[in-house]
Amino acid sequence: MGGDHPYLATGPVDLLESCDVLLKLDGGSELPVHSQVLARCMPVFSGMVVAGGPLSKASVENVISVPFSDCSLEEANRFMLAVYSYKASKYIDIGSALSIAKLSHKYAMEDMVQMCDDTLAEAAGINSATADKLPVYLQNQKPESFLHIMKSASLFGMSQLLACCEYSIVLSTLTASHADVRAQCAAEPQLVCSWNRIAEGFCKAWKGSMSAGESKKGNRQPCSCACFVCCLSHRENTFGGIQHACSCSQAVVARSAAAAESFLPSPKEFMKMAKAGGSSE
Repeated sequence: MGGDHPYLATGPVDLLESCDVLLKLDGGSELPVHSQVLARCMPVFSGMVVAGGPLSKASVENVISVPFSDCSLEEANRFMLAVYSYKASKYIDIGSALSIAKLSHKYAMEDMVQMCDDTLAEAAGINSATADKLPVYLQNQKPESFLHIMKSASLFGMSQLLACCEYSIVLSTLTASHADVRAQCAAEPQLVCSWNRIAEGFCKAWKGSMSAGESKKGNRQPCSCACFVCCLSHRENTFGGIQHACSCSQAVVARSAAAAESFLPSPKEFMKMAKAGGSSE
């Protein structure tokens, strides 16, 4: 029983025999659950168990089937582990946080979404004063996967994960990667506010590099162009559709990018920018 439905093995007694609802997944799999657990934990189901509701007559003798779509069997089991547990965070990790957040958002479980966001933020060290490295779960992501994570974070209201994504794009801009993600991000209406913060973060980093360079002498001074897109001119010749021709050499631009990285706002600072400028939705 526990192997097929691990969430039913979290308590001291066998819960399978008392299940009165079957969640039917798209692939044909079924998960036995309890109507009262659904009603207690998921606002979407709370109205279904009252008199006259579709689950009001659910019982062990009268098991009722309910569609449970948009997830795999593994995702559904992980989600139910968190739902059934008295300590949901115990079953939320880097690998499951986004899929659990997806179902939590769908069923209006705001507290669970926040737990998922907190889990990823803690893994990224977002609350650390020295949080200046790309979170491991965002490393080596294909552009389409990265954009999916970013759009999901925006849709589900996961502000800390979204800040990590924005930080990641600015950081990768300075190392000339994730060009496809930047282009798609700029074109997504859902991510307009994110794009503005990305541009702002890049501009802050670049201007910091410029200010530091003014006090230096010799040929190691950073690129002196006034435009914050100049470090891309040798790589993509565009930043958000802006064309720019930089007269500085490749070596100078590369040094400028490295210098700008040290002035890059942290993920926590991206969160502050979001609060100052409004929602990212």
